[in-house]
Amino acid sequence: MNARSHSVKILLKVLRNKQSLEHAWTIYCSDRDLGKNESFVRAICFGVLRYYPRLASSIDTLLEKPLRRADEAIYFILLCASYQLLYMRTPAYAVLSEAQQSAMDFNKKWAKGLISAVLRRLLREQDTILQQVDQCDENKYALPAWLLQDLKHYWPQDWQTTAEESLQHPPFCLRVNLARQSRADYIKNYDAHELSVGQCARSAVYLKQACDVAQLVGFKEGKVSVQDEAAQLAAFLLPITQGARVLDACAAPGGKTAAILEQHDESIEVVALDYDPKRAQKITQTLNRLQLTAEVHVADASQPEPQWADESFDAILLDAPCSATGVIRRHPDIKWLRRASDILNLAATQLTLLKALWPLLAESGYLLYATCSILPPENHDVIKIFTETESSAHIIPLKLNSTVAMGHPSPWGLQILPGEAQMDGFFYSLLQKKAKSG
Repeated sequence: MNARSHSVKILLKVLRNKQSLEHAWTIYCSDRDLGKNESFVRAICFGVLRYYPRLASSIDTLLEKPLRRADEAIYFILLCASYQLLYMRTPAYAVLSEAQQSAMDFNKKWAKGLISAVLRRLLREQDTILQQVDQCDENKYALPAWLLQDLKHYWPQDWQTTAEESLQHPPFCLRVNLARQSRADYIKNYDAHELSVGQCARSAVYLKQACDVAQLVGFKEGKVSVQDEAAQLAAFLLPITQGARVLDACAAPGGKTAAILEQHDESIEVVALDYDPKRAQKITQTLNRLQLTAEVHVADASQPEPQWADESFDAILLDAPCSATGVIRRHPDIKWLRRASDILNLAATQLTLLKALWPLLAESGYLLYATCSILPPENHDVIKIFTETESSAHIIPLKLNSTVAMGHPSPWGLQILPGEAQMDGFFYSLLQKKAKSG
C-alpha cells in the first residue's frame, strides 16, 4: 500500500468517523510501520484537513456527478492528490501514477480513468477553478460556516487575519528549563540564524526549522521541551510565592505543570490532576524526563476529593477543556470535529470547574483561568458570569511583558489571537480571592 492510501485510511477515520487526528493516527500506526513514508503521510493528512473545503469544492466542480458512498475512498484519493498538486512539490506525473495505484489498493480498478481525468483537468484549469471556489469565504479560509460566522461577529477587525493564520504552519517553539539553565545559555548551542527568542515568555525559543524532538539539544537530559509560547505564559502570569501549594487542575500532558516547577526551581508543592488514567500517566512521564516532582492524581477537578483537596491551595491553574479554536493551525482536524453546539456545553463545563475549585483557593490566593479558545462565550462570558455570582472573586488586570503592543485586554481577561508575536490563540484571566473582612 502506498503512502497516499495510508493517508486515505487515516483521513476517513477523521472526517467520516469523527476521530481526532491524533487518535486515528495512533490507532492506525499501532499495528503497522509506515517507515520512511511516515512524515509524508503525516504531511498529506495535515494538509488535507487544513484545506479540506477548498480541495473538496475543487473536486466537486470537476466531477460530473457525486460519487457513491461505497466509493468514498476514491473521493479521498482525489483529496490527497489535489493537495499534493496544489500545495506540495511532488511532480504531477508521480501524483497521477500513485493516485491510480491507490485505486488498486482499494480494489477500485475502474476508477483509474476517472482519477486521471479529474486530476489532469485540475492541473490545466486550477487558476480558474480556485478563483471560482474562493468566491465563498468558507472555501477561501477553509473554515466551517459556524466558526467563520463567529469570527466575523466577535472579531470584526481581526477575523481575516485570524482566519488566514489558521491556514499557516505553526512555528516550532521550545521552552527552556529555567531550573537547569538560562535561555541565554541554551541558545549558545545553536547558530544565531537557526533561532529567535520569544517576546513574551523568557523561556521561549523559536527554531527556524522544525525537527524530531530527539534531535533537540538537551531534550533527553530534560533541559528543553516543545511548547508554544502562549502556553508557557501560564507559569509567568500565575503569581506563586516560595513554599506555595499549587494545583494544576487539568494538567495533562503536563507541560504547564512542568513550566511552573521549572520557573520556581521546585521550591513549591504542586498537585496535578487529570481524569483520564492514560493522560495522567503522560504527566508523570513529562515530569520524569525533566527530573521534576509533583503529586499526580487521576481525578475529576469538578468533584474535589480529600485525596488531593484536603488542604487549601495558594495558587490554582485551571487550563479548562475548550474548543481549542486557538490552536487550529497545529490541529486542523478541530475545524471538522467541533460543532457550534459544543461551545455553550463547554462553557457550562468551564463554569462548573471554576465553581468547584474556588472553595479550594486560600484567601488572597490566585486562580489563573486559561483556555486555548478564541471565542468569548468560553472566555470573557465565563469569567463575567462567575465574578457576578462569586463576590470574593476579584479580577486582576493582565498585561504581557512584550516589546510590542499585542493582545486584546478586556475587563475579564486577556485574549491572544493566533499569530500575535507568533503565538497560538489563548485566553487568560487572573482572579484573586478577597480576604474576609473583620
